[in-house]
Amino acid sequence: MNGVLLIGEPDSLMDALRAKLSGLPVAVHELGDHAPAGAPAGRPDGDRQGSAVVALDAWDMSAAPIDRIVFGPVAIEHDLPRTADDIDRLALSHETAILSFLMQLQAAGRLLARHRGGQIWVITPDQSARYLVPIATSPIDTMARRAAVKSFAREIRRMDVLVNCLEVQLEFDRVPEDQWRTPRNRTNVYASRFRKSPATSVAGFLCGLLAQADLPMSGLVVPVGIGLTEQNI
Repeated sequence: MNGVLLIGEPDSLMDALRAKLSGLPVAVHELGDHAPAGAPAGRPDGDRQGSAVVALDAWDMSAAPIDRIVFGPVAIEHDLPRTADDIDRLALSHETAILSFLMQLQAAGRLLARHRGGQIWVITPDQSARYLVPIATSPIDTMARRAAVKSFAREIRRMDVLVNCLEVQLEFDRVPEDQWRTPRNRTNVYASRFRKSPATSVAGFLCGLLAQADLPMSGLVVPVGIGLTEQNI
């Protein structure tokens, strides 16, 4: 493993990953509220995430070699639609976000394919958590990202680029314990073994996968959690 690029917004998991990878070359591209000056006009993601595509396309491997790229969780910032106009705006925001992610994923794949391959990991939330506690998740965005990973993994595998999803339950970090413990107890048989997964433990698990030179998986959704999860290996 030559180096790791973390792309995303600051959160507990991304911070834990940086700490776990402290002995390796690690670059971080934080997704800000605005694209930097000089970002190409007309991109559907230009207001928020276009800067990641620009950075990947212009990456200098001689100055900062990387062969691992991790896309962090995406913050969801919208309310439930109440009118037809709200639905239209929500649909447009989802379309914009999905197109943005596709462009970022393709840029990441191009970069690694030109330099002997590597691994790409996309972190998505476990949607089963939202049935228990009031957390901000987007099933549409999550499922679209997973579908994109599975499809892109088939296209890029022949170029020695492995692409997978890590499904995590870290949203519980944002919910007070008394808010998730009560609904958790209603899950009956799962209640005794369903608990929050610490960000440091999840980061350690992902670091183990990143460190494996001959990783035998691509196009998979790997669940990380205790008790209820949407996916199983």
